[in-house]
Amino acid sequence: MINTASFKIGHIPQIWKSATTIVIPKPGKDHKHPGSYRPISLLPVLGKCLEKIIARRLYKFIEDYNIIPDSQAGFRRNRSTTDQLFHFLQHTSTHRTKGHHTIAAFFDAEKAFDRMWHEGLLLKLRKYNLPTKLTRWIASFLSHRTTNFKIGSSFSSPLHITTGTPQGSTISSINQWCHDWRLELNPKKSQILYIAKHNRLRRQPYLTLNNAVIPVTNQVRFLGIHIDRGLTLGYQHRLTHRKVKQRVRLLFRIAGTTDNPLASPSTTMKIYKMMIRPLIEYAAPAMAHITTNNIEQLEATQRRACRIAYHMSQDTDSETITAIADIPSVIERLNQLRDKF
Repeated sequence: MINTASFKIGHIPQIWKSATTIVIPKPGKDHKHPGSYRPISLLPVLGKCLEKIIARRLYKFIEDYNIIPDSQAGFRRNRSTTDQLFHFLQHTSTHRTKGHHTIAAFFDAEKAFDRMWHEGLLLKLRKYNLPTKLTRWIASFLSHRTTNFKIGSSFSSPLHITTGTPQGSTISSINQWCHDWRLELNPKKSQILYIAKHNRLRRQPYLTLNNAVIPVTNQVRFLGIHIDRGLTLGYQHRLTHRKVKQRVRLLFRIAGTTDNPLASPSTTMKIYKMMIRPLIEYAAPAMAHITTNNIEQLEATQRRACRIAYHMSQDTDSETITAIADIPSVIERLNQLRDKF
């Protein structure tokens, strides 16, 4: 009843718009600096349930009328970062093979969610003829929002939120578009990657953003994947293997030993599949450049995880490990994921 009435009149109870914000430290950052924390808004459960219903209607409208370009994968059903990585690597790899040059610019939108312009968003929704009731509800959702910060057991006074949502070069047009819609691009976090079959560049690309030169780098981190100018992804594979090995070592503490077993083999393997294998499988359809040596390293690490779970000796052969653990090999899993993509 409350949800139906809220949608019909386009109004949200104020208590549903009052959040408590906690802050999570960002890894690898100086925690003495306020910008090194990620704010998370905790909202009333009833309000979040209605938000989910409204979000489904909004997504359906957007998809039915093709409002978002097909190249956009963020926050869309059956889309993920893998789509973006696949298309980028496929495009650049194809052009590199043909001997073409690619200059890729990676921009960082500074605090895009925090600084989202409310009036601009509503203008966009009206432009695309979103149903009036839906637009009115979203306007109420964005207006008169408050939050108080929780640090430890202490709370701040309520603060009013007026922007954001709970959480001569070729780029001049992009910069102007961002300015018009009140988005800020951060030149310090933006990068340029030059990709070519032969890594010889007579002159470095020179692009500026807000009068600051965007640095040219040999490697960028894009959607969690480290991409180098030669598209070998060598560093990414080494980094993945190192992370997998570190987590596999932790399985000793979970599984215990033959003389002092702790978790059961099935529990340990579930932990491996939930906490370790996703590191190997992230963006698998896009990672066509993985070498035989990389695969063999990951296979050996997976076999080690199985030996830990089932308390097998070091000299147990691969076929026995696979049969007892009843788990597909790394290459089989990667091929399955690529076939499903």
